[in-house]
Amino acid sequence: IDDIMFRCDDELTGCETMFAKDTDGSCFRETDPSFSRWGWTNPIDGTEEKLELWAGAGKCDTDKGTLVGYLHVSFEEGSMTATYEMMDGYYMTETHLYAGTEKYPEGDNGKPTVAPGQYPYSNDMLEYESEYSYTIDVPDTPFWLIAHGVVCGDFDADDDDDDHDDDDNDNDDD
Repeated sequence: IDDIMFRCDDELTGCETMFAKDTDGSCFRETDPSFSRWGWTNPIDGTEEKLELWAGAGKCDTDKGTLVGYLHVSFEEGSMTATYEMMDGYYMTETHLYAGTEKYPEGDNGKPTVAPGQYPYSNDMLEYESEYSYTIDVPDTPFWLIAHGVVCGDFDADDDDDDHDDDDNDNDDD
């Protein structure tokens, strides 16, 4: 509990949605207009990569967002390690990860989805962590990667992350 109290002294003013973005990443809305959520799906070719983690970048506009960290991707013998590393003053409370041969994971209804709660790898019990890793088996390269999380820190009051739908039903019919 002392650790949490110390981190609260870092002036955590709010929490935002974050997604990883590679230079070749594709905005969800640009590849499938039926998605209401912002974020990126990223092509991965099997080499070590460093993707940016953007928070509050509604409509995939990084000018509206905050660079809060990096996602380091490395490979060893058929597995990939994806490490979320936050910049000073930012802490994660949850992460979600997808890696697959399709641009988007399949949702509960069998259709493509960008709803983070339906990504195959997740941890929504983080306690203000500054680093977190997944090591998973991956398909042959190339493949697609979506990395999502919730990050808390000292965000400006004028940051606008209202341009997304926070439910887990993007492109899912009930």
